[in-house]
Amino acid sequence: MSSAATNTGGINVAVVGCSHGELDLIYAEIRRQEAQRGIKIHLLLCCGDFEAVRNEYDLANLAGPTKYHTFKDFYKYYNGQATAPVMTIFVGGNHEAQNHLRELFHGGWVAPNIYFLGYSGVIRYGGLRIAGFSGIFKGYDFNKGHFEFPPYTEDHKRSAYHVRSFDLGKLSMIRQPIDIVMSHDWPYLSPYFPVATQQKNPQLCTRIKCEPLGCQYYTDLLLSLKPRFWLSGHMHIPFTTPLSLPLPSPEGHFFVAMDKALPGHQFMDVITFPDKTGPLTLEYDPEWLAIVRGATPFSFSGNYANFQTYSPTIVASIPTHMNFVLGSLKDLTVPCNFSQTALGYKGSMRFTSYKTPFDFPGERYADSPQTEQFLSMLQIPTATSPVNNSITSNTPPPPLAQPQTSLPPPSSYSYYNNPQPQTQQYRQASNFHPMSQQQLAMQSTTTSYSYNNRGRGRGRGSTRRY
Repeated sequence: MSSAATNTGGINVAVVGCSHGELDLIYAEIRRQEAQRGIKIHLLLCCGDFEAVRNEYDLANLAGPTKYHTFKDFYKYYNGQATAPVMTIFVGGNHEAQNHLRELFHGGWVAPNIYFLGYSGVIRYGGLRIAGFSGIFKGYDFNKGHFEFPPYTEDHKRSAYHVRSFDLGKLSMIRQPIDIVMSHDWPYLSPYFPVATQQKNPQLCTRIKCEPLGCQYYTDLLLSLKPRFWLSGHMHIPFTTPLSLPLPSPEGHFFVAMDKALPGHQFMDVITFPDKTGPLTLEYDPEWLAIVRGATPFSFSGNYANFQTYSPTIVASIPTHMNFVLGSLKDLTVPCNFSQTALGYKGSMRFTSYKTPFDFPGERYADSPQTEQFLSMLQIPTATSPVNNSITSNTPPPPLAQPQTSLPPPSSYSYYNNPQPQTQQYRQASNFHPMSQQQLAMQSTTTSYSYNNRGRGRGRGSTRRY
């Protein structure tokens, strides 16, 4: 699933908007890009609507009109009939087999060399630190728990992919620099467009400003993390712009969105990071593991509206959990532990299904063994995980096990309890205040638009060096 090679001259990253299951087309475009530019692409990032559909039951759990319930290419990679030629990492969108992704709440392999980043997550590859979260924003579900459970009703197929404050809140606790953030829908960007972008794309910039288009909570996260790149899909618009953020980093900040993967569409871009070196192996991120370990016991509640109340407790506990991670986990390499948890589709045609999840009475949900191993690695009781649908108690679970070795908190994490003044202004995303009814009503509609003047092209994108 991952290579033991090391990149020494930078890393080339291919970025795709909405995959919609068209993996053969995407990997063919990667080969064409490599041949045309004389480069080696080391990593592929897909920004949602990946459609990891293994079989007919997964297809029935896919939200959307039944005319789109069609097998694409993923099942071949799941069954071993094809292999991803490049490490592929994706986040979920609003057209996914939610029952499949639910098995991998914290992330995991959906096929050899294809990794789901989870409902939210941070991972390392080739010297890059990549964060992301799955789904789209709808204000009326933002402060709810992950209450949906297979088999999904039509309503729950959709609410299951709505972003939750719990998942964004965990990401807002990150303090170390992030290179890339992946999301499906967009942050609200209008205040941060430079003049050149507004002059070059006046129609789109005006639309983003007036509707408004994008989610303000994502913008809070953007200002908190300040990644070099924020990557998105969803709108099926190829659009790239630098961002004028307060207190910018020397490398600058950029937003990149791509079209959906179809022949003739500009669905791929290539970004080169010449300064990044490291093993071409997928690795867990220590800081993220500490955050997950600190936050998971607070997922017992079915409603996250009080996230502001207990987020300081989580933040204060992170140095202790970092102590555990550094003291107990000697190897942070993501294990190559993919295993099939359901039978894959064996057909050879793009068969279309019109069934519902309740037409499969023999199907039973179970966590992926990868999720169980992940929780075991962090010594997190399974009953405290958001994956477990039986959590209904409002009584906090017992504390997690403490590290067996006593290490001093790393000096680089000492400011968890004493944030730097220049960053504290933009740490408000850590609180994620519950929305007012007026805010909920407004934000619930901001990501539901589609842009009619969709970009066209040959799918060639461009290579940028940053």
